[in-house]
Amino acid sequence: MKKILLVAVMLCMSHSAFAEIIAMEVVPTAWKLENYVGNNVVVWYSGTTCNNGLLQFTDQATIDDKNRFWATIMSAKVSGKKVFVRYDNTNSCKINSFGMHN
Repeated sequence: MKKILLVAVMLCMSHSAFAEIIAMEVVPTAWKLENYVGNNVVVWYSGTTCNNGLLQFTDQATIDDKNRFWATIMSAKVSGKKVFVRYDNTNSCKINSFGMHN
């Protein structure tokens, strides 16, 4: 039983070792922002490799982080400016950082 548990822990650790931070830079005109109950902000159709181009926040993200993200993306959509988003490339596509270019 201990060997099975050890193997399971090692597999989980090796999976996270393959995750890397991916940077994308794009004018987000095709992105669909969605706010779900419980302050869960996500992006669909962003072009990531996740299901339907999903981008989402980590559990550590604050409401202020999500509000700034919403405002940044909407400003970029209206102005045609590029944004950058850094996210992990695991199945969850969690946002690591973001911003808008001048």
